[in-house]
Amino acid sequence: MLYVGIAIAQSDDGKYRSVLALHDGSYGIRCFSLDIPGDAEAGSDSSSTLRPRFSAPTTAAPTADVLMATITSYLLKYRKNNTSKLMGAGITETLATLCPQLPVELWSRLDIVPFTFALDTKSNRGQATMSVDEEAEFMVRKTVKYTVKSPHMSSNHLTPW
Repeated sequence: MLYVGIAIAQSDDGKYRSVLALHDGSYGIRCFSLDIPGDAEAGSDSSSTLRPRFSAPTTAAPTADVLMATITSYLLKYRKNNTSKLMGAGITETLATLCPQLPVELWSRLDIVPFTFALDTKSNRGQATMSVDEEAEFMVRKTVKYTVKSPHMSSNHLTPW
């Protein structure tokens, strides 16, 4: 059983990159980086897309469909090639905003329980200082924390508030 954390960021050259961090419940085991094509790169008509006037990057934001297709196809391929069951997925609020149907797709198509987490802005390292790799690792650790029962905890510690 594996867990995945998924984050997305835009680089200085305007391209989008998603990072998927895998965890086995005890250790982080792998981290993958996926380049996500923008609207123009995906072949869609981006002329109808409204962009803020202050936007400097030349690559249009990827559509929700492109994001969802890239991420889910990668997870399906990983599951098939490694015969691994992904149990939970933690995604950043940024990714959930860009692709609101991703949690539904993870649940309905891949049978993965999705979680959307905010980044920990209370700590010394907030969203502004975290790299996309760190965000993905943070998401997967939070997912593991919320889904894996520690052998040191009794069942009465897991009661809902």
